[in-house]
Amino acid sequence: MQRDSIVRILRPESYWFQEIGTIVYIDKSNRKTPIVVRFDRVNLAGDNISNFSLDELLEIAPPINQAPQELL
Repeated sequence: MQRDSIVRILRPESYWFQEIGTIVYIDKSNRKTPIVVRFDRVNLAGDNISNFSLDELLEIAPPINQAPQELL
């Protein structure tokens, strides 16, 4: 898993359980929940991001390769 990977949430107590989100950041200093995932919809508190551990995520699709930049 890496940034921009599409993942499914496996944490049962999460608001986004079984929902699909996108990894936006991996915080290597946070050992418990290092992966920040963004969702299309918000939860009851108005948030659309949350932290998860690696074992709480299932990668659905790897990041889509971005088009190469033009040579200058």
